[in-house]
Amino acid sequence: MAAHAEPAAHAEHEHHGPATYTYQPNPFKLDPTTLGLVVFLTSEIALFGAFFLYYGHNRLVRHYDWPQPGFEIPANGWATVTAK
Repeated sequence: MAAHAEPAAHAEHEHHGPATYTYQPNPFKLDPTTLGLVVFLTSEIALFGAFFLYYGHNRLVRHYDWPQPGFEIPANGWATVTAK
């Protein structure tokens, strides 16, 4: 049993050069920047949709009131400056 590969085994195969270019275009036929924008907007819609579903579940199913009764938004000068 030999501890190395036989050089004769490689002689019968021809060297084919570098690997071929294997880039697969996206199946949607979109520009990569447009596809990235679509993926980003989809993820943002999913994120904020989850926030609204959580709020709606707490408000409608669990009957949470928000803001809590007795809470008042302070109407001092700084709140008015922030609102402008």
